[in-house]
Amino acid sequence: MRSSASCLLAVATVVSAQSGCGGATSAPYPEFSGDAFKPYTITAEGINATFIPYGARLTHLYVPDKDGNPQDVAVGYDEGARYREDSETNHTFFGCIVGRYANRIRNGTFTLDGETSDIPKNEHDGINTLHGGDVGYDQRNWTVVSHTNNSITFSFYDAGLEGFPGDVLNVATYTLEDDRSWTSRLVSIPINDATPIMLSNHVYWNLGAYVNEDAKTILNDTLELPYAKRYIQTDGILIPNGSIGLTEGTGLDFTKPGTVIGDNIPNTEGACGTGCTGVDNAFITDRSPYAAQKDPSLEVLKLWSPATGIHLAVETDQNGVQIYTCNGQNGTIPVKQSQQHIEGSTTYVEKYGCIVIETQDWIDGVNNPAWARQDYQIGSSTTPPIVNYAKFKFSVVDNYAFAIYFFAIAVDYQQMLASTAKDGTGSPGLPAAYSPPPSQQPAAPNGYGQQSTLTITRTVYNNPAATKAPPAPPVPSKNTTSPTSNSNSTGSCKNVQSSKIRADETRAAAVKEAFLHGWNAYVKYANGFDELAPLALNGTNSRYGWGLTIVDSIDTAIIMGLTDIVNDMLDFISGVDFTKTEFVEADEGVNLFETNIRYIGGLLGAYDLIKSGQFGTYDQQKVDMLLTQATILADKVAYGFNTPSGLPATSANFTSNEPVYDTYTDPVTNTTYNSTNAASIGTFLLEWGRLSDLTGNSSYREIVEKADSYLINPSPAPALTNLIGTQFDVETGNMLTKDGGWQAGVDSFLEYLIKYYQYSPSNVAQQYKDFWVKATQTTIDNLVIHPRGFNQLSFVSRLSENGTVDNLADDFSCFAGGNWLLGGALLDDPKITQLGVDWTAGCYHLYNTSTTGLGPLTWSWFDQQGNTVNKNFQNDAAALRSAAARGWFIPNNLEDWFSRPEPLESVFYAYRITGDQKWADANWRIFQAINTTARTAEAFAAVNNVDMPYGGSLSNNLDSFFFAEVLKYLYLTFVDGSVVDLSAWVFNTEAHPLQAQCAGGGSGKQTTGRPSPSRRQ
Repeated sequence: MRSSASCLLAVATVVSAQSGCGGATSAPYPEFSGDAFKPYTITAEGINATFIPYGARLTHLYVPDKDGNPQDVAVGYDEGARYREDSETNHTFFGCIVGRYANRIRNGTFTLDGETSDIPKNEHDGINTLHGGDVGYDQRNWTVVSHTNNSITFSFYDAGLEGFPGDVLNVATYTLEDDRSWTSRLVSIPINDATPIMLSNHVYWNLGAYVNEDAKTILNDTLELPYAKRYIQTDGILIPNGSIGLTEGTGLDFTKPGTVIGDNIPNTEGACGTGCTGVDNAFITDRSPYAAQKDPSLEVLKLWSPATGIHLAVETDQNGVQIYTCNGQNGTIPVKQSQQHIEGSTTYVEKYGCIVIETQDWIDGVNNPAWARQDYQIGSSTTPPIVNYAKFKFSVVDNYAFAIYFFAIAVDYQQMLASTAKDGTGSPGLPAAYSPPPSQQPAAPNGYGQQSTLTITRTVYNNPAATKAPPAPPVPSKNTTSPTSNSNSTGSCKNVQSSKIRADETRAAAVKEAFLHGWNAYVKYANGFDELAPLALNGTNSRYGWGLTIVDSIDTAIIMGLTDIVNDMLDFISGVDFTKTEFVEADEGVNLFETNIRYIGGLLGAYDLIKSGQFGTYDQQKVDMLLTQATILADKVAYGFNTPSGLPATSANFTSNEPVYDTYTDPVTNTTYNSTNAASIGTFLLEWGRLSDLTGNSSYREIVEKADSYLINPSPAPALTNLIGTQFDVETGNMLTKDGGWQAGVDSFLEYLIKYYQYSPSNVAQQYKDFWVKATQTTIDNLVIHPRGFNQLSFVSRLSENGTVDNLADDFSCFAGGNWLLGGALLDDPKITQLGVDWTAGCYHLYNTSTTGLGPLTWSWFDQQGNTVNKNFQNDAAALRSAAARGWFIPNNLEDWFSRPEPLESVFYAYRITGDQKWADANWRIFQAINTTARTAEAFAAVNNVDMPYGGSLSNNLDSFFFAEVLKYLYLTFVDGSVVDLSAWVFNTEAHPLQAQCAGGGSGKQTTGRPSPSRRQ
């Protein structure tokens, strides 16, 4: 991968490269002082390692076995000088860094920029180059730049050695962590000419540490390469032949958990070269690629020894891994004294007596331009450094438990990355011609894409679309571990809540009962489906068959303390395959906005709540799967950002991994554009910012910040300052309409600007806050209207498509009251706070004056001059009577209530921020209206007409956000203010709470252009 990290710390201390060069058979080796073999030891909890400068080499690494005894799992020699002798004889490359170019170069030659370079040919009787030539990095004396208790840094300046063009400064930093891991970061900084660079660690491992006869080889060990569905095919002397093969059905298939190495070896004849049986192959790591990715890391390998119980998980940012099962060892090299465990005999390194794991890019990519590896392997003074990051994490797994684990999830195991290109070219799901550079690779979590058809017993669910056992690795990767925090503490957060909040246990219990009433109906009639049809009493799959109601509702159940239900939900979610879609028309795709706010937001909200420690204890493995699943889904959604501008399309096809566009036709020019709306563009900041913090992968944040840059710098300028229109051209990023305001199509973009500032007050977030403040001021100056005859009542209008005030509002825009209350409290701006109070009161006024106590989808009014949304209403008797009595009327028969939460959301904010009891009472009245009008004997349903007794009739809809938003905001209105404190938690637009960075939540982390009648966007 490439990295722009500043790794120049060693420049000032680096020494000149050693003079002299040569090879094992043709030239003298450099002379070294004893310092080249001086041991340096670093330690951390449960792990210690020793290195020598000769090759920046690992010589010993001790970790405890299942009995607590320290075992040296690195193969090599006891004395440092023996490594020099080995270079002149066996040349095993024990424990060193190999480079400047790891692995093989065909014919020892390559051409860059029209210049051909010849590298010494040191393999197969002078045919090819292996590991950098006669005297590669393994035989160089690296300078010790720094040495602390748990870390050591080496540097080596390569002044065009071994015939490679250009100079390269190399810095290797090794660190031990208390999680019993060894991290290796190899940074190569090209100084001038373009040159191939591919460094790698070359450690020989035996996790059995030769403790008994069975551990003298690795044949009884298990190896898993979960992402290695493809490998680079080679000729008889292990030089790539240009073809990519599939591992399935071959001895090289280690994708299944618990694969015993010795079971595969007999099926590898010829795979490691002519006359060879074993593994010496370059496996391709097929991760989920998308644009604008940076610093990815992925757990690509799991290795376990039954002899010691030691388990190794390898995480890396590289796009491949070379595995060598020591096929060439012949029993002539004795193991170290630390590994001589068998009394009365000397143990030697015999065939299959160890395994080498080299994290690296595609081998000989410099001679295979069709693979497009130049961005990964070619560096110059104009490129960033080239970095190889690898983390080797050790643990102990009990033999019996491990065997049961593997037996369970290996049953009828399916291949995990169904979207991988079957022709062996390109990257999974992308055209063969496109293989994203390392700066565009994503960080996928442990177990990405794994699935099994094993049917598991669930207390409640048996979703026919998702009955897979969850991948449950014994050692979670770092991407599934978040910072620990406690939401009882608001840390350094600015307090935005009133001290006058009082819990009402009776009201809270009533809301919880309503949740259970609806939930029990869902479980009874729509088990595992996306949503319940409450009148037909069956399940519907309107959102791809992933169990939307479960994912959207889980954090509400967590907050309510419904532990049994949460456990069932966690079990279900662990088995969903989010890479596959059902019930989707070929030309529709997966809606990015809804998938993000409901699924990804729901998963992250549940993860944060449980990890906070305030909401009970659940199975850690299943909790970690929440983040794993969110990352898997985000990686698929990200294909929708693969557009010319970087703006997300409306949808993405999860089969072809391509954007699916909506269109907008300009009514004046009749020009049709590939378009999306501002809300669909700007409603990713919170979820993907949080995902970046939890995974350590900044790419999620960067891809959405790039998209938002078009919104906060709109072109052309909007009709009113910062009140951008709804429609944008996905091709150019240009704004197409001037219908600005806080309504559907633009609402949650504005909502997220101030919330993102609260979540993470970065420099970019400051820009968002400033934009939001100006948009709010524009609203105060232009859109706040007092209806005729109701001077104390404030409504907030929108702009029409041509940019004029049209005296119309929709229910979705009622969120803005709470948004302004929050922003005003954050910024200590009473003017903005008052705007929030006024607009919340205006929205509640509709509920309080309608026949049912619920509000309509849209409404209009007559302003002081008698203007309204449409001149036809100026002579409409019904509209005039309604406006005279209540200040508002319902135009265009849009009088339904489809579980919309926005007014009661703002009432919740008003109560938490002002502490005024009238707001808690207001939400209680809304709850009573829901129970009176929308409740059925079995569940809840949508209301067709809020201005008729009992709603006139009910509709066969129970949207997932009834559980996710309506009941959550109502419940939180009536519990203690410390439960999801607004000072420490930030709600996404689907009411999923994400922990703010100030409270410990950091890292160290529609409609499609036409608003749906049932959902704001």
